[in-house]
Amino acid sequence: MQLTIKNHIFLDGGQEEIITEKFPCQRRESSDKTLVSYENEENEKVLLAFNAAGLTMTRFMADGPQAMRFLAGQETLMTYAGLGQLQLRTDKYSLTTDRLSVSYQLLQNERPIAHYRLEINFDYGN
Repeated sequence: MQLTIKNHIFLDGGQEEIITEKFPCQRRESSDKTLVSYENEENEKVLLAFNAAGLTMTRFMADGPQAMRFLAGQETLMTYAGLGQLQLRTDKYSLTTDRLSVSYQLLQNERPIAHYRLEINFDYGN
């Protein structure tokens, strides 16, 4: 199985960036979530845990895990090395059999830093 991550980033100040990455991955089902794991370009293990209500994306880095929680219409907190505590405001979240989409904002002290449109596509190799 393979996943494709497309992240369209709109930075404060009008800059835009599109990042597309592909990774082999493993998928399994738990009682209430789908779990997908893969290794990113920095050789960090990444775990996606999702269901119809939302997505948790956890990166297992050398200095400990970092989790981002995306819950539609809600704001969650995260700590990012070098930036401190950030707010993550999820505008839209949708899930289909082969695609997960999230539109979210990253804020620091209520001030927007960037807006993201994240799309994760799953290729089951059928």
